[in-house]
Amino acid sequence: MDRPGVYTADTARIVLETVRYLRANGFVVPRPGRGSQFVPPEAPIYVRNDSGAEIPPFACMQTSGAVDAGGQNYIKVVKPVDDTGAAGRYLFNSIAPIEIGGYGVAYAGPLVRMLTDGSTVTCGDSWQPVVGSWSVTTGGSLFTAAGADDIDTNIMRAFIGASGGMGRIEFEVTSATTISDSGSPYDGMRELTVTVVGPSCNRASMLGETGVKVYEHVPLCLTGDETDEALVGRKGWAFEGVFQDQSAEAEAGDLTPCHWVLDGICCPP
Repeated sequence: MDRPGVYTADTARIVLETVRYLRANGFVVPRPGRGSQFVPPEAPIYVRNDSGAEIPPFACMQTSGAVDAGGQNYIKVVKPVDDTGAAGRYLFNSIAPIEIGGYGVAYAGPLVRMLTDGSTVTCGDSWQPVVGSWSVTTGGSLFTAAGADDIDTNIMRAFIGASGGMGRIEFEVTSATTISDSGSPYDGMRELTVTVVGPSCNRASMLGETGVKVYEHVPLCLTGDETDEALVGRKGWAFEGVFQDQSAEAEAGDLTPCHWVLDGICCPP
């Protein structure tokens, strides 16, 4: 039996594991020549794994509701079902995996570690969730890379949200539809699916990207009686931003995900 006050090997191991965990999650930041700086953690975000699969460390998770268990409220999370945030906002798992039906802690940002699909990480590039996967990939406008992280394979540090400069794109419409879904933050808006033909400098990697979504907030050149088919092949411009969530249950101040907003479109020839 250990005597009270005796510093054992087991005690040393526990202390070492605790310090490693705190450093890995950014709570203790070493500062050469000035000791260590302690960064107080924010209130944890408790989550429950409703995906049917184990969630790996730093996974991109999409919220699907909330549940009370044992006197604690948990956010239910699943694999991303879209790359726009229409079905729910995104959270990122911490350093520990979460078993099926298990409980864990997530980080909401703005700066978090993200599991990537192995694509090259370049500071300032835009990233998005991979539908049906725990990883993120290049494209979209939801996350902005800060740089690779050597804590594990295919891990990067990135910001949730757009980069400091406003992104703009010139595009060509490939299809269009009007969203009629009371649960969507874009309910009632026209959704254009486009190919990017001219991104701004801080979005250079988007050149030629297909399947990008642009949302029509104001009719602009569109008269409202133009068919979706009539928009195909037209060129236009968009900027990125956040606006009031248009879903039926949204409250004042609830925001949409960061998305591309129609800023102008060429009138018919």
